Amino acid sequence: MGWSVRRKRRGMAAAMSMVIAVIGFASPARADGSLADKPSSQLMLLLPDDAIPADWKVEKDDLAGATSSGDQLCHQAGDANGAKVNFLVRLQALSRCTEFVDVLYGKENPGADMIAWAKSIAPAQGFNTLETGTASVQVSSAPGPNTAPYPSVTVLMRPADMDQEIPGQLVTWVRVRGLLVVVRSFAWDAGEGRARLDQVVHSAIGKLQAV
Repeated sequence: MGWSVRRKRRGMAAAMSMVIAVIGFASPARADGSLADKPSSQLMLLLPDDAIPADWKVEKDDLAGATSSGDQLCHQAGDANGAKVNFLVRLQALSRCTEFVDVLYGKENPGADMIAWAKSIAPAQGFNTLETGTASVQVSSAPGPNTAPYPSVTVLMRPADMDQEIPGQLVTWVRVRGLLVVVRSFAWDAGEGRARLDQVVHSAIGKLQAV
């Protein structure tokens, strides 16, 4: 694989992480239910690492609910637009060919509704172009995992200038017992990316249901 291809992949992943940071977590959610008040040390044990391929590099971080932590994604998400989502734990997984899965558990502040927000930016037909200040991003509604009875929404995000043959990034927001779960999945094969998204989301729900 050539250097230019690897550089393009890394750049695309970095750009999408910035997009999620700026527009994906700073909107109006309900913080009810027992899990939202669980300490992050306990939630660390409930991250869906069992759904990650064995040969991937996996990192898990205890964010302790600090939106101003050293994690850039969470820092920007907490500061943007003055609305805060208190992220508690995070799992990041990366393959050798720069496919990735990113999982966040967070406590939404009163008055916010991330799922309603995500639905509002993703049209059922076509796509919506969002300007983040650093990039233009196309957002469209996408089929997602069955999360019943928990409310969820799945969208497809891709930089407007990204090569059309490169699949976009799938993002699912689901609220499980008052806890916001956000899963991002990218794979070079769109079908694999969707299958991996489903597997990780279902694993997370299963773990959170069991406690």
